[in-house]
Amino acid sequence: MARPDIYWEARSGKTYGYWIHKIGDSFKDEAGNYIYAKETQPRTWQPFYIGQTSSLADRLADHEKEDCAKRNGATHVHAHTTPSGETQRKAEEADLIARMRRVGVSRRPRRLCVRLWWIAVFPVIGCGESVANLALADGSRLGSRIVADTAIVFIIDPATCFTCDRDVIFWLDWIRQDSAAAFVVTREPTADEWFQFRLNRLTPDAVLARPLLRGGTVALFIEGQPVLTGSAAQVRRDPIMRDLLEQRNR
Repeated sequence: MARPDIYWEARSGKTYGYWIHKIGDSFKDEAGNYIYAKETQPRTWQPFYIGQTSSLADRLADHEKEDCAKRNGATHVHAHTTPSGETQRKAEEADLIARMRRVGVSRRPRRLCVRLWWIAVFPVIGCGESVANLALADGSRLGSRIVADTAIVFIIDPATCFTCDRDVIFWLDWIRQDSAAAFVVTREPTADEWFQFRLNRLTPDAVLARPLLRGGTVALFIEGQPVLTGSAAQVRRDPIMRDLLEQRNR
């Protein structure tokens, strides 16, 4: 039997061998495990999504999942058949997710396509002014954390993570690149949720004192005052935000 192209190390200490394919390659109708990934440098891979399926042919032909992976940077899929049954497939998937670290590479990669729902929060927290008055767990108010003249604030429920929605991806990229942006969670994350944030290179700046929001919101602050609040799609498409984007891209 041919030697696998790559071995991925799991939390248990086991290594699992995978064969590397380009996204879009065809697969046999067999059960197996797979990883969407990108080669960041020769023989160094960044995983985006780890999964298992009863049919590699059906699962990896899922155009929605494939498009989602490609939008977020994945270029290849690593896969192998797992004829020993669903229990073994799921055990391997969980083992790898628990330690998404490549053999010989200490940097933790990010995970992709975990779920996140962004909703407008006007019915929950009222007008934009009340966003600045939201109490944080450390006793301060959200508005006191905004020090830049112009800043974006993200407020999310940590039970929800990332989606393949283009608007959400846009804002997550923004917060990674903008040191003035504030990333706020509605409650203290669990250990698993902290792990997901680390994988996605995100560190919450603050925690709300009370879990007021089920979903999340994006708020635009200008000169310390919230001038725009809404869902990821609403804020991105608002005329105020479009003007800000044009200025930023000049």
